[in-house]
Amino acid sequence: MSIYNIPPLLAAIANLFLGGLVIGKRPKGRVNRAWGLLTLFIAVWSFGTFTLYISHDTTTALSWLKLYNLGVILIPPAFMHFAFAISDDESSKGKTAVVSAYLISGIFVGLSLLGLFNPSVSHHTWGYYPVTGPANFPFDLFFAIAVCISGARLLIAFNASRGWKRNQFFYIFIATVIGFGSGATNFLPLYGGKVYPMGHVGILVTGTIITIAIIRYRFMDITLIIRNSAVYSVLTAIVTAAYVSIVFVLQAAFRGLTGNNSTLAVIIVALIVAMTFEPVRRNVQVVIDKLFFREKFEFQQITKETSETLRTEVSPENIASHVLRVIVDAVQTANGLLMILDRESNDLLVVASSNVPLEIRATLKISRDSRPIEHMAHTRRPLWLDDPDAGVFRRRVDNDLRDEIDKLGVRSLFPLYGKKELVGVMLLGEKRSGDVINHNDSELIMTICNQAAISIENSRLYDDLQASYLNTVKSLVAALEAKDEYTKGHSERVASYARAIAFEMKLSDKDAKLLYEVSLLHDVGKIGVSERVLNKKGKLTREELIHVQSHTITGEKILSTVGSIRDGLSAVRHHHEKLNGEGYPDGLSEVTIPLNARILAVADSYDAMTTKRPYREAMTENQAVQELKDYSGKQFDPRVVRAFISVLLKTKNRAHRDWQKDAGPKRPTHLRTA
Repeated sequence: MSIYNIPPLLAAIANLFLGGLVIGKRPKGRVNRAWGLLTLFIAVWSFGTFTLYISHDTTTALSWLKLYNLGVILIPPAFMHFAFAISDDESSKGKTAVVSAYLISGIFVGLSLLGLFNPSVSHHTWGYYPVTGPANFPFDLFFAIAVCISGARLLIAFNASRGWKRNQFFYIFIATVIGFGSGATNFLPLYGGKVYPMGHVGILVTGTIITIAIIRYRFMDITLIIRNSAVYSVLTAIVTAAYVSIVFVLQAAFRGLTGNNSTLAVIIVALIVAMTFEPVRRNVQVVIDKLFFREKFEFQQITKETSETLRTEVSPENIASHVLRVIVDAVQTANGLLMILDRESNDLLVVASSNVPLEIRATLKISRDSRPIEHMAHTRRPLWLDDPDAGVFRRRVDNDLRDEIDKLGVRSLFPLYGKKELVGVMLLGEKRSGDVINHNDSELIMTICNQAAISIENSRLYDDLQASYLNTVKSLVAALEAKDEYTKGHSERVASYARAIAFEMKLSDKDAKLLYEVSLLHDVGKIGVSERVLNKKGKLTREELIHVQSHTITGEKILSTVGSIRDGLSAVRHHHEKLNGEGYPDGLSEVTIPLNARILAVADSYDAMTTKRPYREAMTENQAVQELKDYSGKQFDPRVVRAFISVLLKTKNRAHRDWQKDAGPKRPTHLRTA
């Protein structure tokens, strides 16, 4: 078999494979089926060409000529069919044009059977090749018209499209030019030319490009591929030439010194070349990436930095904000939103946005069960609003969703898919430059979205574990208080007091919330204290006192594994410290006692004083307040005491107003703060 026989054989095998690949991806897809039909006819033509080339005599060649003719005659209508399918033309005119093309090809098939189309063969350097008959010129004219109509249909679709679809048609034009440009050489031998037909070589490239287009929807940046290939090829050639020059120079020097050629010297130099070539090439390539492919190089750096940031971030909201900011800055989109699935409502809710009105951020929600979201969850691929092929916006409710997000300037949606399920969706507008989001952009976005999805899932899993543990601890506290009628509800009251003080002292909402949560659990360490000691009516012995005081350290240890409240555990450990340094467990004084512990100390002491205990009666509110004042500056922080008294006064005034409004005798007998 000659080297001339290889291109048509490869073209036949490749087209069968590519056609099967596309059909297998989506058997019912209109574009997929049209492309499968086209590749089948190209494969028939290519295989027919191959058999002509390898035929040993005219009789054998003429028998295979029928296969060649069948394939080449059916290519024009099949290409027209594909052009109308991929441009989403379902008009009656389009269908008529395609059906007419197939009927005309059927006529030429009949003429071929009558011996009027390529009736014989002639022998060339590369093998046997058809000789034209009376029907050839009309067919060539039909072929040209079919290609022109198909090209015009693609051009119209290109002008009417935008986003990824416009990008797709651009590459179809590249594929068409390569395919039919190289295919034109196959007509030259029919009319006396002595040029080897190069159509099958072009068909290999064309088939690959269009297959990628169909499967990936938004396919590889051919410009980047060509540029990459050119630069890296030149790079490899330069490095190779440098090493070859070194070998020759060293060999010449060795010959000049010794007077003979040494195979050993060549082997040693070759080993050195083998060991150093790859590291040198790799380092030079990094420099090339920075100089010629700066965008790609920067994207790699962004991906790496984002991965490192997400590794330490535990808040889904912070993860979403960081990821959206990175994408918007890197891709330079006009706007963007990141929505995360709310597991209770099964809706996607906005948690981060860029250049989107606040009222939209607050009200926008998308059902997880909507067809567009379900489509992305199934395919794990981006979705473009102008994508007609997926058919995800054909229902009325889905069109309403499309219109809603279209008003925001959103052009594309990217799924955040975790280990097993959809976690969220990123919605992006067009690039500020007006360009479409290209393959490199899409690759970066999907990479970071996948990283974010895993981080959000891990964060949720961590939160679930923390919440489960926290609920268990709260249950233990409730069980502990349930055993003692004197302390029932103590933790809830103390937590409410502590939170009210925090707000009065202008602490942040976050700090107030944290203080409330740890205050609910501040006495959990008493689980390790004997009930006999806790409920003892008489004075405690020294050993019993030490045993009771250990509850602060025990409580801190129990809660230390709950990450969400870890920053507030100092309040649990130190809420029995005193400003004069006579408290426990560490004897801290003044400002060395954390503020949250000083607040909790006042709240805890007040509730303890106003609650009946086994060893004493409850104080009145006024008596308890006086105690706080008397020990202010010694045991309690004066600022905290003043804040608490202010809270009490505000609460009492509010209660009095409510009592007067109701005109009833139900004035509260015990203070409760909210």
